[in-house]
This record gives sequence, C-alpha cells and structure tokens, in this order.
Amino acid sequence: MIIKFSWESYYINYKFIFEKDDKEFYFSESNRKIKINRKECKIILPEIISEIHPDIIGLVGILIIFPFVGSRIEFSFSVSILLHEVCKKAKIEVMPIGKEILCLKKKRMEKNKLKASIAYSGGIDSTCCIQLFPKNSEIIFLDRIIGVGKRTMYNKDNIYLTLDKLIMEGYSVTIMKSDLEYIRDPIGFPLDICCCIPNLLLSQSLGIDTIVCGYCNSFEDFLDKKIDYFSTGDQILYDRHKNVIKRFGFWDELFGVCNVSLSFPLLGCTEVLTTKIVMIDEMRTSIQSCMRGRINEPCMKCFKCFKKYTILHILKNNRLNENDLLYYLDIIKDEIGKRRYNKDIYSIHELENLRITLLYMVGNYENKENIFMNNLFSKFVDVIRKNKLLFFYNIDGFRYIDKKYHKFVFQKLFEYKCLDLSLLDVI
Repeated sequence: MIIKFSWESYYINYKFIFEKDDKEFYFSESNRKIKINRKECKIILPEIISEIHPDIIGLVGILIIFPFVGSRIEFSFSVSILLHEVCKKAKIEVMPIGKEILCLKKKRMEKNKLKASIAYSGGIDSTCCIQLFPKNSEIIFLDRIIGVGKRTMYNKDNIYLTLDKLIMEGYSVTIMKSDLEYIRDPIGFPLDICCCIPNLLLSQSLGIDTIVCGYCNSFEDFLDKKIDYFSTGDQILYDRHKNVIKRFGFWDELFGVCNVSLSFPLLGCTEVLTTKIVMIDEMRTSIQSCMRGRINEPCMKCFKCFKKYTILHILKNNRLNENDLLYYLDIIKDEIGKRRYNKDIYSIHELENLRITLLYMVGNYENKENIFMNNLFSKFVDVIRKNKLLFFYNIDGFRYIDKKYHKFVFQKLFEYKCLDLSLLDVI
C-alpha cells in the first residue's frame, strides 16, 4: 500500500494506491462483505495547526486503510524507527524510516499539564465517558461529510444540540469534519478506533495524553472476571495476524508511539450500567445513540433505540409487562430480518450486541408464561443469578484506563454507586 499525503491550510488529504497483495475486500466476523469504495479521503482541521508530527500523520493513514493492507505501507514522507518497529508486530513493513525523526514518545512533557480527550459520538456510552473523566477533558466529535445531494438516513440534529449543551455546561468541544467513512462500502469506520483520529491529530496542539473511547464490555466479558480484549467491530479478521489486531496492547502501543494512550473505561461496564449513569443527570435525557432520528424523535426502528428505551423503561419501572414487551420487540422486528442478520424473534439471543439487553429483560419480566421469554430464559438460565452484576463495574476494566486517571474514575464510579467490592470473587 502506498499512502500519499498532502496538507493545504485546513485540509489534510490522503490517497491510497493499492499494490499486489493489498485487499479490495474482506469478510467480517458476521460474514458481511466489506469492500473498498474510495481510495482517497480528506480531513478538515478545525483551525490552522503549524505542525503535526509525521508519526501522527502516518498512524492516521494506517487506521484509515488498515483492514485492506497487505504486507507493507510506503508513505510519501518518513516516519520514526519506533513506528516501523511496532507495525512489524502486525506483520506490516512501514517505510521510509527517517533516522533524523525524533519519536514523540521520547519527548519530555509535563504530565500535570496534559489532559484526556473523549472520542465523542453523541450517544449514551461516550457521554458516560464524559461523566467518568475530569471536566477539563477535550470533547472531540468526528463529523461525517455528507456529499451534496447524497441520500442518507444519517441525521445530525440531535448530536449538534448535544454538543451545544456541553459547550453551555463549560466543556471544551471541537468538531472535525471528514469523509473517511466513505473509504469502505458499506459506509462506516474502517476500524472502530478511527473515531480517535481527530483526537490524535489534535493531541499535540491541545496537550492530550489519553484518548477515551466508549466501548462497553461484551456478554462474555460480563460473565468473566478478566477482560481479554476489546472488539474492533468488523475487524476480528486476518488469520495471518494471529489475532494481534484485537489485542488492546498492540493498539495502545501503536498510539503510544505518538505519545498518547488509549483508555477504554467502559470495558468494565454493561450498557445497562452506562444508561443508568448517564440518566442520573436529568440534563442527559436528550442523549440518544440513534443517528437516524430527529431531536426528541428517535427512529425507534434500530438496535440502538431498542437497547436504550428498553433499558430506560426497566430502570424507571423495575418491570416489563406483556404490552411493554410487544412494543419494544416491534422496534427491531424489521432490523433482525435483514440479510446482514437473518434472524427471527426466537433467535435474537444469538446477536452479541443484544444479549446484555435481553438478559436484563428476562430478569425483569412479569409474565412467566410467555413463550418468547421462556425461550430466552432457557438460553440465559446459567447466568440469571448474575443479573445484578449488570449494575456493577468489572474492576478488571481498570487495566484499559490510563493509570493517571484511575483514582478519578474510581471516585466517580463510587459516587454513582457502581462499585460492589464484595462481588469481585463472583464476577
């Protein structure tokens, strides 16, 4: 893969030239075909920045095109020997190397002057990150550029309202625009951690030491005491990497080359817990992960709406009755039948991203005679006793948080009554 880079005032441009062993497509874990759509993209900086280290520019390019890379990346500029060495762990040869380039990791910086940065999406999970980290954290939103006349279900009204509210609350908020999500088809981040790209590009100018991402733990992580890895969405692939790309240590080391760490505080949380934390604050009631709906009008046809409003209903009412069940299942009846999932209502427990919510439903359902819920109960019978752990933090999640922020996050979790140390041997 040859990556050409140009920088004109506020615009950063990447162009990707494919070579023989690069991939034009791959199949995701759910057997969905992901293919290259465009071979160039642009990023619009929010202000004129005098300098961005070449390793940062290089890492951004790697994140954008990583799933399609073969055995090497050749940049149109030089990077440090350290970036080269870390990329070799993913069996990618990065070049050219500039012996004169001082790695950012070796630059001495006053840590007390540095701060965290939230890779913000506007949804419940990334809002939970805001509430767990210091208020001086930089909140940065990657805003998808939608082409003129292009049809899309993506609606930005609610996220802009949310960002306005955060500014009014005294937070430092930055928006960075890019069309990088059009690199692939279907549209989306080539890697989930592409959401960190704006934070990475601004890390020098804003004094950022860690980038915080709002990924919750999976159903398996909920069951186990030790969290082994975080998922990068579609990218649990490439046998040749021997799973290296899903290991937190690899990605954290790669970002460490650029003198920033990755923090995933919610790997100790379920979606039930993040919803509980966010909704404690009445000012957060307008937060919605759904990007198809308008202000105060979520689409109520997607997984995100199903999860948020089912969890919220149970949190408020401590129960789920027959009418409630029918109402919330109706939200996802069309979605689960799509070719990507191809499920019926009795097999939705097989969808990893719904299992935590379904478990919460089973534990709070009134009618024990319902066939659907009895079926779910039979699938979850071995873990029903752990249902209360949905509300408590898995302490192993601290392994994925920059140590500088451990004490602060711990105190916030304690304030939100999300720590139960007596459960540590049970989790």
